[in-house]
Amino acid sequence: MAVASRFGIPLLLAALAAGCSEPPGGTGAGGSGGAGGGMGGAGGAGGMGGAGGMGGAGGMGGAGGAGGSEPAAVCGNGNVEAPEACDDGNTAAGDYCAADCLTVTGACGDGVLQSNEGCDDATVALGCDVLVNGGDGVCVPAGTCSKNFVYVPGKGCQPELLTAHVHVMVDNTCKMTVDPLAFSVAAGQKLKISYHNHSAFYPIDIWMMYGGGYTELAPGATWNETYEHCFGPIASEGYADISTACSQFKLPIHCL
Repeated sequence: MAVASRFGIPLLLAALAAGCSEPPGGTGAGGSGGAGGGMGGAGGAGGMGGAGGMGGAGGMGGAGGAGGSEPAAVCGNGNVEAPEACDDGNTAAGDYCAADCLTVTGACGDGVLQSNEGCDDATVALGCDVLVNGGDGVCVPAGTCSKNFVYVPGKGCQPELLTAHVHVMVDNTCKMTVDPLAFSVAAGQKLKISYHNHSAFYPIDIWMMYGGGYTELAPGATWNETYEHCFGPIASEGYADISTACSQFKLPIHCL
């Protein structure tokens, strides 16, 4: 019969005690077997994982780009843009706005006729572009004329009564020269004529188509005819017979 050692029981108890203890944190290692063949101790509980790190803060946005420059002014586009003083839609001068658009050069009613005006008599403040010169410098509506003026196509308002001077020269050979050679009077106008004898040698006779006139007009003298030619509304032809004892000229008068 075998005899137990006096050390057997104490060693077994020590081995069991060693197997039951757990290390703090981390995975525990398995206990070693007892000298007498006892069971291994249970493994220790695993330690908790460390906390995750915080994310970094987001970066600041970039600065905005610089604004673009103002577009350059264009003279003649009809828009007043700095540094323009005016812009009438063109680059012509003499129409209230300078060619470079930097200066206002006039206005309706300043008495200065500009290229965009039909009339400016310094008394009107509006409508200089549609009014016309009535013939005497006064602005009137288009299609009308001032008193004692009539409209002549292509010439505007003209005096209703025209006056003219005929120069008659007869040289020492009796050759006659007359200036002007003829008259043409627009419809609506009338004509009064004076005749001047520039001859130093010959008196002249002036006889009119209506049966009147002046005879023996002395050298250097003038005859002022009182008759008004072309006074009617119907076109007609008139004349003046100018003569000496040795020369003659017929001066035509066309009433249009």
